[in-house]
Amino acid sequence: KATSRSAEADVHRSRENELRLTPCNLVITSSQVMSEFYRLCRRYPPPLVRLLARRGRRAMSTAEIASATASTHLAVEAISSEPSWDRITLDQLRKFTSACGLDFTSRRDVNRVECYWRLRNGHPKFQYLTEDPNWRGYYLPFIVSWRRGLAAIPAELPAPIRRLLESLKL
Repeated sequence: KATSRSAEADVHRSRENELRLTPCNLVITSSQVMSEFYRLCRRYPPPLVRLLARRGRRAMSTAEIASATASTHLAVEAISSEPSWDRITLDQLRKFTSACGLDFTSRRDVNRVECYWRLRNGHPKFQYLTEDPNWRGYYLPFIVSWRRGLAAIPAELPAPIRRLLESLKL
């Protein structure tokens, strides 16, 4: 009887281990992934993603982003002007962020942007934007829009971004 109880206990332990590998555990993993995704959504709102869009050393045009997202110029402008991702569909978010070079699901893209903030001891210059002829008329209003939206996420604001905004004195 002791052997059969031991065998039953082994079967029970084996089933417990199987249960640990069920889709329930995937929910935890998915939850962690989604938590990181939402953190990135809060940290990088649409105006900031638009400001970060560039090809090499020059800012991407709205037409380039529209082409990459297979949408219209107006749709890109509408997304870029939103203070948060709340009213943007997941499909629009994915296409827009990928076109702008900051796909929230790509570790490579996120690391590249995070490294950009750390460049020059945490003082990014947005040089590719300030050298663009549309700097004052087009890109600067996005910085203003982005800054207005920051009231909802002050704890998420990285120090380099805070210093950049303070230097602009908007």
